[in-house]
Amino acid sequence: MLVSYHKARPGDPLRRIQRAGTLPARHVFLLFDVSYGPANLPILTRLLDSAAARANWFLTGEWATKHSGAARRLAARGDLIGNHTWSHRNLRELPPVEMRREIARGRDAIANATGKSPSWLRPPFGESNDSVAAEARELGQRIVKCTVDSLDWHSFGPPACMEHIVRSGLDGAAVALHACADHAPAVLEALLEELARQGFRTATVDPAAGL
Repeated sequence: MLVSYHKARPGDPLRRIQRAGTLPARHVFLLFDVSYGPANLPILTRLLDSAAARANWFLTGEWATKHSGAARRLAARGDLIGNHTWSHRNLRELPPVEMRREIARGRDAIANATGKSPSWLRPPFGESNDSVAAEARELGQRIVKCTVDSLDWHSFGPPACMEHIVRSGLDGAAVALHACADHAPAVLEALLEELARQGFRTATVDPAAGL
């Protein structure tokens, strides 16, 4: 059986957006985690541009600091730039002071690199709880989680990843993708083709939430 990260629960922001009906039917959120080298970014952005697709990029502060030029180019696309913490640690396992530091330092580093302060946080590994949510709120961050992990980081290969994504349901899906994963370009290409075939559109989180 394929396994995935913790998924969005009924009360999570994306689910509230969908219930509120602020997006047209047949839409999908593409959530990219960006925490390692930028090698895949040119092909990922070309695929998105070719499909006129929108994306949500969640950067770690360490990555944004080390690859500030690539971070600025992502921000210039007009896609959503979000916070993936400073160094990709599991927030649920940290004491409150360290948890807060991870979130705040990531937010500030991304703002310094891109000129845009992120307001959305995607916790590493999808791991969140009430304490994480409370710290995020204090720092002006709203948490977003995936409804399905693409598993592009796994050795399953693109066909199995696509079967997993489609079986999980596409309408209103928030699909986690990983910019550094070996299979990420092939999975994204296949996913964009499937979305086009079925008449789905992509969206960024902020406009969807009416923010």
